[in-house]
Amino acid sequence: MLLYKQIDLPENKEIRNSLSNIYGFGYYKAILVCSKIGICYPFLFNNLNIYNFNILCCILDYFTYVETKIIRFIQSRIFRHIDLQTYRGCRFKFKLPVRGQRTRSNAKTCKRLSFYKF
Repeated sequence: MLLYKQIDLPENKEIRNSLSNIYGFGYYKAILVCSKIGICYPFLFNNLNIYNFNILCCILDYFTYVETKIIRFIQSRIFRHIDLQTYRGCRFKFKLPVRGQRTRSNAKTCKRLSFYKF
């Protein structure tokens, strides 16, 4: 397994499929990155040399949001709603459905879980 920022990327898969194991990185974005590097379709991840792997890491670092950046961005949006005390923020705070779903007959697990500790 190759490591990119503490993420295990499987070597025996094709590059596009193994890149989609990264959080926030789908199949379409993997195709775009492979085309920027110049790698064609049936190319396995373990056939990459060090030069191509370093170029891949640079592209992932500078041109895409992956893993921690996306998680941090989502959490900051949630905390912003909670700090502004909007209706949506209250729903996030009490772990209730946020986007208008029913709570009378659905969302039993949401209601059963404990509250956030803010």
